[in-house]
Amino acid sequence: MKEAEDIEFHVRGGKREEIPDSNGDPNLELLSKMVQLCWSQNPNDRPTFKQIDQKLSPAKTFWTNLLIFTLVLLFPLYLVKFSGE
Repeated sequence: MKEAEDIEFHVRGGKREEIPDSNGDPNLELLSKMVQLCWSQNPNDRPTFKQIDQKLSPAKTFWTNLLIFTLVLLFPLYLVKFSGE
């Protein structure tokens, strides 16, 4: 319970976790900005789900393709490892 109280104390005080550097990646930069907006201290400044969807729309293709690429690349390795071959 102490940890939850500590988190609440810091959040109510306006503190947030540090967001890792995007290293110039425009998709990570977009995601980082959206997280910061969602963490706004004032609830009225936070985006709606519709706004989040619209803002992240350009990055959706990137993330979807990355997920598909990762699954296509790693799934055969998973099958070999867990099929006993």
